[in-house]
Parts: sequence; C-alpha cells; structure tokens
Amino acid sequence: MEKQLQVKVFGKPGCEFCKTTVKKFETFFGRWNIGDTQAKLSFFDMETVDGLAEGAFYSVTKIPATVIEHQSDIVKRWDGKVPLSEEFKELFVTEAVVVDKKDLN
Repeated sequence: MEKQLQVKVFGKPGCEFCKTTVKKFETFFGRWNIGDTQAKLSFFDMETVDGLAEGAFYSVTKIPATVIEHQSDIVKRWDGKVPLSEEFKELFVTEAVVVDKKDLN
C-alpha cells in the first residue's frame, strides 16, 4: 500500500514566498525525520514549459501554490500563500504515520 504523500510547490525561482514554502517543507521533513518513503517534495518552475504544463493540470493561477496528494487524490491545497505548519502537519501524522503526535506539540 502506497503511504507516500506528494508535496508539489508551484512557483518561480525569484519568488521569496515560493522559496519560503519549499524551505518550510524541507525544514519540517528534517525536523520530524520524514524521508523519501513517507513524502516527496517537488518544485515546479512556472517559468518553464514543464512547470507551466504541470501547473495547468492543477489549474494554478496564483503562486506559490502548494498541493499535497495521497494516491493521486488532493488532500490539501493552498493558492497564493505560504502554508502554516499547523495546517499540514496532521496530514503527515494521519496519512504517512511517521511521527508520534506527542512530538508535534
């Protein structure tokens, strides 16, 4: 059974909010020892053809846009803002079952 969550961040290289979003997930994954088997983080550059194509698939109109998927289903999404850790940490506890809830307090 696939437990991995896919975190997709859509943005542009010069966008500070986009960089902050990617850094937030990298820091969160490092802090809670979330590895590649539990979650995968991808950045899609909306200034490239591939990034625009992927963004069009997800109907991205504002950056940064963040999509979290589990088994191809979107479980959480943010458009035009940096997500707060509190808004996504429960997904990694309930979906990926990788951290003990008492450690998140």
